[in-house]
Amino acid sequence: MYSTVTGDRLVDRVPDAAYWVENLCAPVLFPAAIGRLFDAGHDTFLEISPHPILLSEVHAGADERGIPSTLLRSMCRDEPERATMLASLGALYTHGQTVAWEQLHSGSGRCVPAPTYPWQRQRFWLDERNAAEVGINDGRRRLSAWSPQPAARLPREPASTKRCAALAGRSANGCSSHTWALKPLANSV
Repeated sequence: MYSTVTGDRLVDRVPDAAYWVENLCAPVLFPAAIGRLFDAGHDTFLEISPHPILLSEVHAGADERGIPSTLLRSMCRDEPERATMLASLGALYTHGQTVAWEQLHSGSGRCVPAPTYPWQRQRFWLDERNAAEVGINDGRRRLSAWSPQPAARLPREPASTKRCAALAGRSANGCSSHTWALKPLANSV
């Protein structure tokens, strides 16, 4: 950990109450601390905050030194938190950082090994699991479960409310209207 109070690496000192008082009262030496991080060979930075405000300073320090760097954010205003964090996690992984995938996926799915060479001819398909029926059982005839057509193929225009009904399906980001399935039937309902 590098200090924005001294600009140096905290080796023997644990940030205690006195350190944080000094941190509040002393000038912030953020550029000095970032410079020391670059000097120590660091080139990947993840800002942990509700919205990235310090990455521009890190970027300026990298440009000043001519160092290619990877700048990531944990969250960003008006963006889904999980998607932003997962994108940064993926970027960290592709830049050589170790990721404890079992912590990310504990209890919610499974990781499977992928083939490393196409000629290994090893099967890596996921086995089907028995899925319970999903839906409301109130005596009416309803579709118990269905998969919506991929979003890229959905029409952009709004559905007409005069001659058709809206068919709603659950998507990964909540409920959305999928009227593409009703278009062939719109005039016969």
